[in-house]
Amino acid sequence: MASFWGKLADEDDLDPMADQLTFATAENVGSCCKYLLNSLAGLGMSDQLKLGSSNPEDLAGVCNCLYALIQQRQADRDTQERLEGLATKMRMDAQASSSERTRLEAQLQEKFTELGSLEIKLRTMQQKHRTDSDAWGKQADTLNLRCKQAERREQQLETKLRQQVAEAEGLRAKLRAALQGKGNRAGSHGTLPAEDSAEGVPSFSDTAPAALGGTASNRNNRNRVGGGCNSNIAAASTAAAQCGSGIGGGRNARSMSATALTVGGAEDVQLQKLLEATESRAASLGHENVKLREQLHDMRTEFEQLLSRCESLGVGAASAEQSALPANAADKPDARRPTNTSRPQHPHQQQHHQKHHHHHHRSHHTAAAETMGSEELSSYLATELKSVQGRCRALLDGLAAKKASRSTPPSPAPNSNSQQQQQQASGDHWAIAAVEAEMQEQLDDAQAVLQEQEKGLARALVALHRAEAQRSAAQQRASAAQLRSVQLEKQLTAATQEQLASGERLMELRATVYDLEAQVAKLKQLLAVREKELQHALAMQQQQQQQQQELIAAPAAPSAAPQNEAPKWGWLWLRWGQRCHAGPTAPGPGCS
Repeated sequence: MASFWGKLADEDDLDPMADQLTFATAENVGSCCKYLLNSLAGLGMSDQLKLGSSNPEDLAGVCNCLYALIQQRQADRDTQERLEGLATKMRMDAQASSSERTRLEAQLQEKFTELGSLEIKLRTMQQKHRTDSDAWGKQADTLNLRCKQAERREQQLETKLRQQVAEAEGLRAKLRAALQGKGNRAGSHGTLPAEDSAEGVPSFSDTAPAALGGTASNRNNRNRVGGGCNSNIAAASTAAAQCGSGIGGGRNARSMSATALTVGGAEDVQLQKLLEATESRAASLGHENVKLREQLHDMRTEFEQLLSRCESLGVGAASAEQSALPANAADKPDARRPTNTSRPQHPHQQQHHQKHHHHHHRSHHTAAAETMGSEELSSYLATELKSVQGRCRALLDGLAAKKASRSTPPSPAPNSNSQQQQQQASGDHWAIAAVEAEMQEQLDDAQAVLQEQEKGLARALVALHRAEAQRSAAQQRASAAQLRSVQLEKQLTAATQEQLASGERLMELRATVYDLEAQVAKLKQLLAVREKELQHALAMQQQQQQQQQELIAAPAAPSAAPQNEAPKWGWLWLRWGQRCHAGPTAPGPGCS
């Protein structure tokens, strides 16, 4: 044996990696053996191995120990691979659920973005209407100011006209006084009487009221127009209705704008309804998806736990397999399952067969559970629980019956068969004790399984209560979202109504502005006419003043001259009065 370890040491010396990979050498063989024995004892192996012996029995023990270690390593690898597969599947499910959640969140974000854009659009339209209303209000104020300025200008012109009329009256009085003085100085030379001379000169007291009468009528018209300018903007529709056919186009434009605003409000309401329906549908789909995934995950977890415990204890496997598989699969015998024979098997062989059957059963039911739905999985779990409970009750009943049969004394038999019965009883005593021990172990395992199932049921109830709490919270969130949607709808309706009202006010303001523009144009025309009249009156007054100054400055002529001159001037004033009073069809220049 020493030569064998020496050969291994020599071979390791030839390896260039021997210094890094060699565990034992010729110098530390004893310490290495002690370390290995202590490690094997810690792992549950025998610590009586003789590693330095060349006895075949010792070598067989070492080989068995190494084989057990290799089997344990293989089992560990299988378990690790199975756990890695489960972890990979769970990661894939988590990625799928996260992608679905991301997609739903993206849809929800899109709907919120659309809602925000609609709100921004509504606010923009409201701001635009406010600015337009302010602009039209400013324009109306400007027109009112212009109207007031025109009124002041007209009043100033009227005051100036009155002053000129008063000055003309004073000059006429002076002229009359001069003519009377000349007539008195003429004596009896046949001079024109004062009455005739007074009749020859047209009186401004007769002509000025005619001109001022038209001015007064125009003033009344202006007061009516000024009342329209200074009236409230809200009552402008009534004034616009009284203006006649001049604003028919304004009415048509107003009706068309009101129709367009109504159509825009209806489209906004339809868009809002479609957005709310889409949001509610997305929320309901998301809640249903989350609930279904949680239920499926909980059921899979409980099923795997229950199945692993049942397989590890060997309880309920056959009945569960019959309940889960179809009728044809349950009736067929398993080819890999060995049939019971009369020859008893070794306990190690029975344990190996039971492990092989449980491993096959667990892999089969794991694959079947992956393909089941939620309803099938719940029915399968219920059937599994019932089968396990039935088998445990059957084991308890059988154990009680065996104890009762052992407690009853055996019936007396003939002397010829007593010895044979004693031999048979002594032969079967070991088998009965083994069966009782096995039944007791199964009973303990069944009780442990029942306790674990009760704990699982308690956890399932807790999960159910938690799911109900989550559902109530989701309902509360849904109700809050519904209230928020109702509030948004109310706000949208109020904004639409305000938009319609602002549109109506805008049209009223436009009609008022059109009326004011027409009135301003009329006032401009009247002012132009009045200015022309004033200019003509001033020119006539200047001409009269020149004539009066010429008459006053002229020397006294013979009696024939005044007689010829008076009819000439009287004829001119008579023609001017006829032209002024000819009528409304052919007014003279300077007449109202």
